[in-house]
Amino acid sequence: MEPAFDFPNIVQSVPMVMAVRRDDVALRDLLNVGIARAWDDIQAVLAEYHVPVVPTPAPFLGERPADLVPTLQVGVVLPMPTGARTREAVAYTLVGDSARMGALLAEGAANAEASARGSDVRLLLANAPDAASAVRAAERLLTEQGAQALVGGVAAGQAEALARLAAEHGVPFVNVGDASQTLHGACHATTFHVQPSAAAYLSAMVASYRVAPGAPQRWFVVVEEGAEGEARLDAAAALVAAFGDELVGSAALTPARPVYFDVFDAATAAGADAVMVVLSPADQLAFMGQAEDAGLEALLAPFPDPRTQTRDFLSAVSRYGVGVEVPRLMLWEAGNAEGEAGALNERFAARWGQPFDAVGWATWRAVTLLADAFAAAGAGEALVAALAAPSGAGPIGPTSFGPDRALDQPLWLALPDPEVRWGITVSQRLATAQALGEAPAGPAVDVGCR
Repeated sequence: MEPAFDFPNIVQSVPMVMAVRRDDVALRDLLNVGIARAWDDIQAVLAEYHVPVVPTPAPFLGERPADLVPTLQVGVVLPMPTGARTREAVAYTLVGDSARMGALLAEGAANAEASARGSDVRLLLANAPDAASAVRAAERLLTEQGAQALVGGVAAGQAEALARLAAEHGVPFVNVGDASQTLHGACHATTFHVQPSAAAYLSAMVASYRVAPGAPQRWFVVVEEGAEGEARLDAAAALVAAFGDELVGSAALTPARPVYFDVFDAATAAGADAVMVVLSPADQLAFMGQAEDAGLEALLAPFPDPRTQTRDFLSAVSRYGVGVEVPRLMLWEAGNAEGEAGALNERFAARWGQPFDAVGWATWRAVTLLADAFAAAGAGEALVAALAAPSGAGPIGPTSFGPDRALDQPLWLALPDPEVRWGITVSQRLATAQALGEAPAGPAVDVGCR
């Protein structure tokens, strides 16, 4: 005799959990320690409300083993995947996840060399989608979890907030994702920039985008409205003049503007040979697409926002068929296969199965520089002084910061390949753009720090 139906399984217990954002490892660990310490109090509250519980041994909270060598604790605050579906959240999540991978690659290298050089690095990862959550996370890392340095600045407003907090606590902060001209010009003594300033990018743009090499050129500059846009326009005007070119006009535009045909008319009427497109990534695509549809003859020079320096974005350029013949400036070129740079790109791709995009490299460089400075000088004020001290250049870039607290480093050029479609393998993704080599150097940049 067989039953006519099977009774469904009835769940007899439900776990009580507290959720944190994905990859918010430092907060997860802190909460677990807090739960273990308050275990008896938690059980008492459950008993008071007659909540039936499965008998469970109390968690054991032992002492963390002592570090074998002096260890620098680095708080890394990034907008890693948060589940948000807005355009901004998805874009910053993309570069934030690349930054997380770069930081972990640098930590692994420091761990492997710890015994040989007598010092180590431990990352405290925090997931923060906006500036307010970045401040809360960094404050917790500094006051509760012993962070001795901060790395971050990928999402809008985070670098400025973290720079102020680091200055208050007297610890170094390394900016890896914000090219803000106003932030670089603030010259915080404890803030260091692996991410170049907007002026540094604009300088490279003046030298890289030429209608006729060696001949003077007339520029029209398009920026976003606001204080940052004004600062970038001022920097562009100075750099254009320093290169022997002429600024014939400019426009300050609201974000997400639907049409730009009046701007094209203004650039044409001014006799511009080239147009600097200093807009957000999405607005760059809209502006350049409409410019090509309108038959604008001037050369288009797009600003290298950190979000445009990814193979994902370059693939989107090809997919939309916008600016496919315009080279893009990059802080780091994932397609470089030569020497130490090529070996580093291979190590990243082997570990993560992704191209080593620019923000990922910037975060790797930030953690590596902190590890080197800590090994040489220790933490606290000595760490800040060691980062500021000149020490030349290594095989894969500068190893110290200049008077403006920024790395004086080369930029690279990559050209989207419209014939290649996005794929699942590293080689397919790298092939969406061709590496063109190092970008020509532009006029010297001085943000005024001394």
